[in-house]
Amino acid sequence: MIGWVFGLARMLGLGAAAGTRPWLTLALVGLMSELRWGVPLNGTFDWVGSRWTILALVFLSILEAAFDKIARADLVQDRLAFPLRLAAGAVAGAATIDAGWPGLVAGLAVGGFAAWLAQHVKHVRRPRATRSEATIPLLSLIEDLYAFIGTVGTLLWSPVGYAVVGWPIALWVELRRRRTAKYAALRRRRDEPASARAGGSPPDSAPRGPWPPADVAPRSPGPPADAAPHGSPSPPGRAPYGFGPEGAPPDSWWEEPQ
Repeated sequence: MIGWVFGLARMLGLGAAAGTRPWLTLALVGLMSELRWGVPLNGTFDWVGSRWTILALVFLSILEAAFDKIARADLVQDRLAFPLRLAAGAVAGAATIDAGWPGLVAGLAVGGFAAWLAQHVKHVRRPRATRSEATIPLLSLIEDLYAFIGTVGTLLWSPVGYAVVGWPIALWVELRRRRTAKYAALRRRRDEPASARAGGSPPDSAPRGPWPPADVAPRSPGPPADAAPHGSPSPPGRAPYGFGPEGAPPDSWWEEPQ
């Protein structure tokens, strides 16, 4: 029973590390097995510990880490390498499980699932646009350290694998919480009236009454206040029709001087 608890920790920890940095994880698994550090490989995956395989994996891990630090190229690499990361996670999860065919199948399944979870969280957390050029390289460096320390720690002491897989699980839970809160706020904003969003009261809440009010008499049409009656001289300083003060008055009282 204790053996399966430790074995499950290695499946989850190595699978999660491989979902973030597949070639670095497999290279460390093979190298530490070759150096007799930590848990040895089972017979099915002895090829991971061969010298040429380790060299090829180190070369691929360097290329992956370099492209992962370039904005936009990291997202393209994530999409293209997605199946390979699942396969690497399955191999890393089953490489150190020596329990026959049941252990092999369980290692492939659990390691592949842990790799998918880590890859999914990694892809979702990567910003599509950043204000600083140092953001993507910094995130990539943190992922390098996570995969390196997680793989070495899990191979040296198996229970570390639970902490390794716990990190993407915690990030996934936080992402779900933020997304739920975001959509709940959008639904509340959509359901409330437009006037409430603007900070005022709804138009229908104001009291309505007769128009015009009963205590205000309607205005009857009449001449403007400053218009002079027909036949009276024009107001001082105003010359009708461009003539002097002695000019003839307008033909009608509502005609404005030109």
